[in-house]
Amino acid sequence: MASPKKAPKPPVHDLDSRPIKHVPMLDLPENLIERYRSRRGIELYLEIPTEQLDSAAIDAIPRDLLVKEADLMGAKWFDYRTLHPWQATALFLEAYRSEHAWVMRKREDVTNFWFHKGIKCSKLHNAGKHQMVAIWKARQAADTVGCPYDFYCRELLDWAEQRCWTNLPRMNQLYSDDHLQVMTEKWETSKRVKLRTATDPCYMRDAGDEPHQQAYREFLVAQARRRFSPEYALANLVYDKQHLNEDDVIEHFGPDTLRACKRVAVDLYPDSPLI
Repeated sequence: MASPKKAPKPPVHDLDSRPIKHVPMLDLPENLIERYRSRRGIELYLEIPTEQLDSAAIDAIPRDLLVKEADLMGAKWFDYRTLHPWQATALFLEAYRSEHAWVMRKREDVTNFWFHKGIKCSKLHNAGKHQMVAIWKARQAADTVGCPYDFYCRELLDWAEQRCWTNLPRMNQLYSDDHLQVMTEKWETSKRVKLRTATDPCYMRDAGDEPHQQAYREFLVAQARRRFSPEYALANLVYDKQHLNEDDVIEHFGPDTLRACKRVAVDLYPDSPLI
């Protein structure tokens, strides 16, 4: 006699009581599209009230992890500082699944690599208790480093691939102390060789002076200072990205650097309305 099938485990928290908007890639906010290339869609929980997301997090996540969120809000990548931790964790889950699939593309037939995502869970609210905690810890590790989630997942998975790991790191392996050190070094190196900028519209110049916006401008100034010729980075930030004002350049670098920025911008960004 066949044994009866076990009933499926209920989700950690029932968020299906309200409709969850499945966002096609083309309908993603502009500041998220380039972060999630080739995604088929992602659950952003846009129609879930903050109170319900708070309740879901409290039910699913240990208190000691929730307490860390206040400190991480000032450390995480700037595009995520306006998101609820639940929404940020959903983005991290999708980033891991997509980057895992892209690494597997090197190992498997290009026609089926998309099915190798490293984790079966595709919707955060359907994760089991232990799986949920692992995803949350992994996202917090990326926030500790302060880098975008796709960068964290891609670089760490590539790091393992270059060392010929038989199996790529699973979600519960993404937040070890050794991996945190690896990713901290990689992020620092990345900032030295590439100008890193946020894509959320709230970071445009004159968009506001909230703490996260001020911190972003300080981050940009610090990046420019590390360059041998800061006028090129500043020209991009002022006249192309429009994330800094000319007054910011004068305050931190002086009027001579601003004049150099304008000369660079005339050649590189002739269509900028600010020149």
